[in-house]
Amino acid sequence: MKKSMNFYAPMWLLVLGLAFGLWACDKRSEGEPKIFDPIGEVHFALVDSSANNICKTKENSPYNVDEIYIVMHDGTRVSDLRYYTPKQGQNDSNHPAYKGLVFASDFLHAQAAYKGSKYADKPFYLVLNEEDTDTLMWKSEEEWLFHNGEKAGLDTIGGSPYMLVKGNF
Repeated sequence: MKKSMNFYAPMWLLVLGLAFGLWACDKRSEGEPKIFDPIGEVHFALVDSSANNICKTKENSPYNVDEIYIVMHDGTRVSDLRYYTPKQGQNDSNHPAYKGLVFASDFLHAQAAYKGSKYADKPFYLVLNEEDTDTLMWKSEEEWLFHNGEKAGLDTIGGSPYMLVKGNF
């Protein structure tokens, strides 16, 4: 016996509705901070006291950005730390912290920010050069990145990466 189209239509509508509903779940609301991107990275920028990015380009930076790295408390070096220049025209690129290089790491999201991991709530170190090392920590109870003992800045209205204040440059 052949089933009519009317029999299968409600089932397919239900499947399509569920698919679209799940697809829409991973999108950020307008104005929600971009702490993690969809693939799970922590983003941060080095800024002055006015929240202006101090690493404008690879060549126009107080640090050699190719030699910046992160070391965990047990000596493990974070191998996936990278920097990028945000594309102009994105919603978040209007913030002054995005007017330059932004650093990102999936390892920090997957390990340091994961409750129960051996790196959760433990210090790790951002090595900028031989004379300048900053202490970072992801505090899982607050779900926030701390920089040298202070809560790292984050513009939740305008959207920004975590802002690690390095003073006036």
